[in-house]
Amino acid sequence: LLTYPNHLPIHWNDPDVPLQDRLSLMVKYAQFFERTHPHQALQTYIEAAAAGSTYAKVWLAQKYSKENNKELAVKYLKDCLEVEDLSTSNLLACATLLRKFQEFPLALEAYTLAAKRGDQSAIASVITYLEAG
Repeated sequence: LLTYPNHLPIHWNDPDVPLQDRLSLMVKYAQFFERTHPHQALQTYIEAAAAGSTYAKVWLAQKYSKENNKELAVKYLKDCLEVEDLSTSNLLACATLLRKFQEFPLALEAYTLAAKRGDQSAIASVITYLEAG
């Protein structure tokens, strides 16, 4: 499916294919084309994120953070915080990036979500934020 002519776009637009499978196909397609066709890969990650792919949201947040594109980085970081099953390590990474962009209320939200899962560093960060006001 990844070699020419690839048919992944047809499969990920097929309503008979379960959503998780479609998102997985989109991400695989984007990963495959990241180096050879970066614009095509980026567009696919954007579509996958809009459709609900956690991986795509995290990837886009990291990409735009590296480029210091605050507006888009924060947009996808916010989207990541809305993902219920986001891993604790990804929550902490989001919090760090949100602090980088001085989005302290959102960083606190990310730390709080990680703290509720029992992460010690997140608990310490929440305490620090609360003490600082």
